[in-house]
Amino acid sequence: MEASKDICEALLDAVDQTCETFFLTDAGGVILYANPAFEKLTGYTRADVIGKKPDIFKSGEHRPEFYKVMWDTLKEGQPWSGRLVNRRKDGSIYTEELRVCPIKNAGGRVEYFLSILRDITKELTLETQLLQSQKMEALGLLSGQLAHDFNNLLTIIIGSTEVILEDTKENTTSRALLEGILKNSKEYSVLTKQLLMFARRNDSNINGSCAGTKTVDLNSLVSDIRPLIKTTLSSRIKLEYQPDKNLKNAKADPEHLKQVIINILLNARDAMPNGGSITIKTQNIMLTEGAVHLLKAGEYILLTISDTGSGIPPEVIDHIFEPFFTTKAKGRGTGLGLSTAYGLIESYNGKITVKSEPAKGSDFHIYLPAA
Repeated sequence: MEASKDICEALLDAVDQTCETFFLTDAGGVILYANPAFEKLTGYTRADVIGKKPDIFKSGEHRPEFYKVMWDTLKEGQPWSGRLVNRRKDGSIYTEELRVCPIKNAGGRVEYFLSILRDITKELTLETQLLQSQKMEALGLLSGQLAHDFNNLLTIIIGSTEVILEDTKENTTSRALLEGILKNSKEYSVLTKQLLMFARRNDSNINGSCAGTKTVDLNSLVSDIRPLIKTTLSSRIKLEYQPDKNLKNAKADPEHLKQVIINILLNARDAMPNGGSITIKTQNIMLTEGAVHLLKAGEYILLTISDTGSGIPPEVIDHIFEPFFTTKAKGRGTGLGLSTAYGLIESYNGKITVKSEPAKGSDFHIYLPAA
């Protein structure tokens, strides 16, 4: 008996001290025990949950049928495993990998359920970001090849048209048609150059490291852009700048970076037809490994552009860096601005991320390696 008691105490100590998250319910699903790791993951204390059912963790992400299948399986005495999107005590959402094991008495009747769970939120985020990077790389290769070939054809068309124009009389139908061809060809030439920039073919080497990278004073760059942007803003939009006075230099191509910033600022403007505010902030930041997807640990310069506009819908936000994706009306956008920005920032060994909430606004974060 003494040996059995010692074993029970050792097992309880092990469950209490393990990093794995456990909780135990009776056959009706009422929580009887939860270990400290459970408290750390969910934010609930044991006193909060003992005597209650796991319904308190529901996030609303799963339909009733989902839980019915789970409980039907468990009531048959079979283990159940799967992924759940649950809510912590503070309201934040997380995804867990859950395995529920029925515990039966000597007669084979289920008396308890032991739930073992693991937070996989970060893993899923990294997996999504990795897939996004791979998709963007593939799109970049395809877009670059198409743009390169198309640009060669446009060069021939533009050159030939200019030669023919020299021998064409003024104020004739032929000249008007040729001038139209030349104008449209040059416009499409700009489009192909944007595609080439997205593919990082202009200034990038085979490893994706931008050949045009220089030392950039980001505060000075933003100061140069502000007057230009102000002229495009209505009186109902406030532009605020919060520079870090001790900001270190960044490694990037200044002209291309200027284009990236202007593009994001113009998108912010377009998201606020009824007015609002845009805030530009610069700061030094030290990142640890894995803090921002695929960025190495080290010193970075963070540029944040925030707006109080309409925000980006959840079903759209995963696509905004894809080439030719746009929510603007036909003729108002090519869908290449943000995809080009993504490619350029990646080529500097940096990262661009976005957080957005519909009806509240968006925050674009640009991480650039410190020089």
